[in-house]
Amino acid sequence: MVLDLSADHAVIIADWGEAITLSSWGPAITDAYRLADTEMEGDPTEGGYLQRRTEWHLSTLQAYTPAVGNTITDADGVVWIVQTVREPEAGDFWGLTCLESSITDDVALEDRVWLHPGVDTLDAWGSKLTNHTAFDPAFADVPAKIMLRPSVAAEELGQRDFVERFDIYVARDIGQVHNGDVLKDGPGKQYTIVSYRNRNQIDELSVIECEDRISG
Repeated sequence: MVLDLSADHAVIIADWGEAITLSSWGPAITDAYRLADTEMEGDPTEGGYLQRRTEWHLSTLQAYTPAVGNTITDADGVVWIVQTVREPEAGDFWGLTCLESSITDDVALEDRVWLHPGVDTLDAWGSKLTNHTAFDPAFADVPAKIMLRPSVAAEELGQRDFVERFDIYVARDIGQVHNGDVLKDGPGKQYTIVSYRNRNQIDELSVIECEDRISG
């Protein structure tokens, strides 16, 4: 007896029927199956930046070849980023572990930031000066969410400062960002960059950690 995998799949996917699109494949896929997802907090943002992880099963009836970094858009318009790919075993199905990152309505990207890179010059005595006068046109008016962390006190050379730390979330790559650069928001407040994490193929948001020292 010859096993007809296509016929078997017709039975297996009869109750699937969730329509999705796969970024590496043009036509709609109408027989996807999604397992129950788990939700977690992407960063310590008091529940504002959330991530959901799930597994999608796609049949082998069409000639697509999913890959890590592809995206799946479900019927609700939610975009899932493919983290791992399990190839079909004996022609059963593709198993895709996916991540969906989002910010809640309370943490919308309602702010705007401009990147001001540090530019080194020399003063009259040959000492280095760093200014942040000009902004980078490629990183201007960028939608962001600026979130204040609890303030901490710092003491340097007898001067007691209050250090405000911020996590600034942006939905874009931040390859041109460097520690010591400055971000400015719409009202003109400055934030000095102390660390950052660029998004990768499993993250939708990049995060830039900044500080502002208030002398006391």
